[in-house]
Amino acid sequence: MWQLRIGAQWRNLPDNFPKWGSVYYFFRKWKSNGTLEMLNVSLNKMERIRQGKEETPSLLIVSR
Repeated sequence: MWQLRIGAQWRNLPDNFPKWGSVYYFFRKWKSNGTLEMLNVSLNKMERIRQGKEETPSLLIVSR
């Protein structure tokens, strides 16, 4: 709800988050070194397994 109300502005993070500068520092660091991508892929695989599906999709759709 917070993001829907005010967007995702770093300086307006809720009080239960660390200071915005710290959050932004780690976001920038993890984005540049691939950590966020790795987390996304790993969580996606875990969710697929939880749903009883194969770890990766067997069908790929490419559109132009």
